[in-house]
Amino acid sequence: MNRPDTEIVVLYCTAPPQEAESLAHILLDERMVACINLIAVESVYRWDEAVCTEPEVLMILKTARDRVDAVTRKIQDIHPYDLPEVIVLPVTGGSPEYLAWVFDETRVQGK
Repeated sequence: MNRPDTEIVVLYCTAPPQEAESLAHILLDERMVACINLIAVESVYRWDEAVCTEPEVLMILKTARDRVDAVTRKIQDIHPYDLPEVIVLPVTGGSPEYLAWVFDETRVQGK
């Protein structure tokens, strides 16, 4: 399938280092995303009126726009945080072949 750039989005989600890979595998196994980059980061944030500094993994997820709601719900269901980060960024360009691959990988096989 060849889809326009506007069909693809990138999501950001952070997770504890020991949880990120298993979260990624669940999302990939269910074909909700095509690819996830896992990048070690140090996050500084305010939570419950305290400033916290924690090691985390930044998950950069590539998926089709029509999968965003399902991905967001799944992350909220399986993520260990009370309030997991889910930020959606539009893709405004890129390799047409790669973007088509992302779209195709988020389709259920046989449909």
